[in-house]
Amino acid sequence: HVQKTGGSRLASRLHPVLSNPRGVKYESKKWCCGLPMMDRFHENVQLYCEKLKFGIYEVLGPQFADVVKTCMDSQSNNTSAVDRKSEEDDEIVVLMTIREPIQLTLSQIHHQCNKNFQKKSKEEKIICKQCSFESNPDYFLKYVNQTNNVYEGIASAVPDILEQFRKVSRYSNSRARPEGILGGSDTQNRTGRGDDWVESILGRRNEEAHRVMILDQADIDRFFSLLEQHSPAGIMVPEGRGNEEKTHVCSFGVTSSMMKALSPALEIYRNLTSGLVG
Repeated sequence: HVQKTGGSRLASRLHPVLSNPRGVKYESKKWCCGLPMMDRFHENVQLYCEKLKFGIYEVLGPQFADVVKTCMDSQSNNTSAVDRKSEEDDEIVVLMTIREPIQLTLSQIHHQCNKNFQKKSKEEKIICKQCSFESNPDYFLKYVNQTNNVYEGIASAVPDILEQFRKVSRYSNSRARPEGILGGSDTQNRTGRGDDWVESILGRRNEEAHRVMILDQADIDRFFSLLEQHSPAGIMVPEGRGNEEKTHVCSFGVTSSMMKALSPALEIYRNLTSGLVG
């Protein structure tokens, strides 16, 4: 997940249920962020790909595609005649979180301007107190560009991740194909497919299992509602925690020019939530 897409909330609820051993508390600093996270990953591929049952990566799309490829290669390379049967019982499931681009940009601005305000430079304090695009367009446009870059990265990563699954015969030769991408505000209208989606998260093998899933931040409550309905008796999904959005210094208003500049991200978002990417 990228920052401000609900990934921390998702991870804090799923990690205690899916971690190995079960019940281990989610520590966000161990999975953050970008290049430092990727460095830790490549320094200990065996830990991340083979020993940990559940991983959370706060990285960009192409970096996450690298994680998926590395882990799938590791799984294939370590499969011998002796352990092939047990390896074939393993399943790799990929879940990515996204957020509507205008909301994502606004949340990033609120995070930057309101969190740890006293530690910011004098110049940034002034900009955030003014909280006006017209007064400081370059400052706020960098968050627009950041959102566009995030979505361009996701758009390039999803086909790469799908291709990795298609190369593995035990995924590509069955009906359990990776093309089951779900997401967008209409997920709640796809109840039947959503049930299969949750079954995949729980690791249950079935013909309709999805291997690559995209969860819109707006659908997280719906996702957990389904998860709780399908979880085995005795397994409780904890409440978890999210990052509360603060606006005490700057409650920003996105302008029409910013929305127009977000057109690349908005187009990719629409394609993702319509299942047109991949």
